[in-house]
Amino acid sequence: MTRFLEEKNAKRNYSALVGFHNLSWREKESIFHQGVRKVQLSAFRELVQLNWQELAVLLAVTHRTLHLWREDHKLADCYADRFIQYVEVFSLLYNAITIHQQATVWLRTPCRELSGRKPLEVLETYPGVIAVEYALKRKLAERWHADLHCKRCYQFPLRNTNAV
Repeated sequence: MTRFLEEKNAKRNYSALVGFHNLSWREKESIFHQGVRKVQLSAFRELVQLNWQELAVLLAVTHRTLHLWREDHKLADCYADRFIQYVEVFSLLYNAITIHQQATVWLRTPCRELSGRKPLEVLETYPGVIAVEYALKRKLAERWHADLHCKRCYQFPLRNTNAV
């Protein structure tokens, strides 16, 4: 069995990322205990279209440290924990905004719910992560409500008011 985000197929990695939000806490904990390697960071970075500098800021390491890690380097638990936290956020992002390019644009656009700051900037701190998760959950709820409303509209046929 391949490890999380170590597939050669980008579509499978993307599916794993999107589905991460639906995993149980035990499955997420299992991924954490298996260890996170730089190869997984690389796959994540490519999927979410971050550059190495942005990823270094999120993980709270220097850009140089990130580059010095070998591909098979196992991250320390503190970095692996942050990685799992960001995978959770990005999974929520791609569930709330299903079009990948729109999700990427949303990350880099000032957001009203975040006091006009860009979500990617806010993600640098734990309170920022909570704020971004809240904004994404609102978006997800709005989408769910809109979908439910559309289904309700088409579920029942309109009454024929012209009938005698």
